[in-house]
Amino acid sequence: MWHSNFIETKFGKLYYIEGGNGAEPLVMYPGFGMSARTMAFFISPELLKNYYILVIDIFGHGESKLPKNCSINPEQWIDIYHQLVEKHNILKQKTNILGLSLGSRYALTTVLKSDNIKSLTLLAPDGIINRKVFE
Repeated sequence: MWHSNFIETKFGKLYYIEGGNGAEPLVMYPGFGMSARTMAFFISPELLKNYYILVIDIFGHGESKLPKNCSINPEQWIDIYHQLVEKHNILKQKTNILGLSLGSRYALTTVLKSDNIKSLTLLAPDGIINRKVFE
């Protein structure tokens, strides 16, 4: 069972869904053109039994929208991520991170700039090359 939520940030509302009965947190970032709801369709019941899952709509995809002419940098993204996990009382827990395609950029940024990360999984990562993460 999934629950839809928004969190108000300095950059606009960030949409995400949450579900699962497990104690171990898993934060997921969908790929280009995908939404949290689309990604949730592919999450197995077994994962929902073992993890507490947050699936985030990346800004510009799904229901998360940035104001016109607004962009965010990696440091600003981490502030948003910390705001979200703090809201769900998992800021201090070891968290699993998963990124699909474009979501891999957000996943990598999260892992490189956050503490308390247990694991990182990248599925079909989007062009991880020597350039800015959010270009």
